[in-house]
Amino acid sequence: MRRNWRYLGEAATAAVILPVLYYAWQIGAGMWMTLNYTPDMMDQYESVDYLQHKVSFGFAYTFAWWQVAFAALVLGVLYYRVRIWRAGRKKGVQ
Repeated sequence: MRRNWRYLGEAATAAVILPVLYYAWQIGAGMWMTLNYTPDMMDQYESVDYLQHKVSFGFAYTFAWWQVAFAALVLGVLYYRVRIWRAGRKKGVQ
């Protein structure tokens, strides 16, 4: 199979841009929530009481850096394959 460097470059660009947009969204949402937070002095006791006595069991799952890198790689490969497939369809080769 002949490599099409244009599609490979587009796939690499898409694989880099998508995680950057994800993290930019997360940072922007965190900044917005921080700026709009107003503490309520009257109801603080209830929230502390809830945190001290009502413990939920389990764990919070967060993404590791390698999972994001793997997802970017998979998205890049998928984008490349779709572009090659669409280019082949336009030429009449399937």
